[in-house]
Amino acid sequence: MSRDPAATSYLLVETRFDGTAERFLADAATLVHTGGRVRLFLAADAVALGIRGASAELREFLDAGGRVWIDEFTLDHRTLRAAPLEAGVTSAGMADVARLLLESGTRVVWH
Repeated sequence: MSRDPAATSYLLVETRFDGTAERFLADAATLVHTGGRVRLFLAADAVALGIRGASAELREFLDAGGRVWIDEFTLDHRTLRAAPLEAGVTSAGMADVARLLLESGTRVVWH
C-alpha cells in the first residue's frame, strides 16, 4: 500500500557538503513539488549549505516550500554562528529534531 506524499511529513537529514548533497537537495525539492511536507536538517559538514549563496539547490528547495533547520551545535562548534544564513534557514537543536521524529506519520531519511 502506498501513502499519499501530502499526508506524510518527511525529515531529511543532510550531513555532507559535496555533490551527493546537492543531488539529495534536488530530490528533496522534487518531494516538496509532489505535495510532501518536508523539513531538512543540516548537520555536520552540511551546515555550509545553509550559508547565504552556498547552494542553488537549497534555495530551490526553500522556494518550493521546503523548510530548513541548521544544527545550532555545529554552528557554535565551528564558529559559524555569525555567518549569514540563507533566507528561510533557522537554527535548531536536537530537541527540535527529536520532537519531529516522535510525531506520528514522520518518515526520516538520513544522508
